[in-house]
Amino acid sequence: MKFYRWSSFLGLVIISNVYAGQQIVQLEDGRQALLNEDFTWEYLNDSKIEEVTEPASTVSTPVNEIPTTSLTSTSIAASTPIITGASTIVIGSNKSKVAVEHSGVSINLVNPQWNDGHLVFESEITNNGLQPVIKADLKIDIYDLQGNLLASEEHAAFRSIKRMADTYLRPQQTKQGSTIKIQVPKQEQYQITSEISELDHRG
Repeated sequence: MKFYRWSSFLGLVIISNVYAGQQIVQLEDGRQALLNEDFTWEYLNDSKIEEVTEPASTVSTPVNEIPTTSLTSTSIAASTPIITGASTIVIGSNKSKVAVEHSGVSINLVNPQWNDGHLVFESEITNNGLQPVIKADLKIDIYDLQGNLLASEEHAAFRSIKRMADTYLRPQQTKQGSTIKIQVPKQEQYQITSEISELDHRG
């Protein structure tokens, strides 16, 4: 039917645009009609409405064909929980160390080894302050690479001999400290936090 026949559709309510050049209108008697871009129209039944208004089909990819991204070393590192202020040490590496400083005194835990169920460190203590040091204690927390706490202990890193001045750690001096052993499950790597928990000077 041509354009001049559309005059019978006065008072029609346009429901929605289906796509360019076509519209569905609601007739006064409740029926619906499809207006085509070539100025023809036709009554619509429910199945026809669904056919016209149905969105374009999409192509789905089977689950087993969805591309995957292999886990790279960067993403593995990003997924490893990082303990704030922790040093990551590798067993047997002479480059691994834990460094801590307080009031001009610095302590390094070096040469991490695994021995008879224990993580073992040698300690080095340096006095950059102005007074001799007679005592230094460390609080050490050890975690695995998943961030699980394995051990939390305090250890004596340095002790002088009472009233023997030549055993004091004097200003600008470095000495070998205590060997520290902590019982933890065996791992290739650990995350370690440490702080000087007690520090005594000789005035």
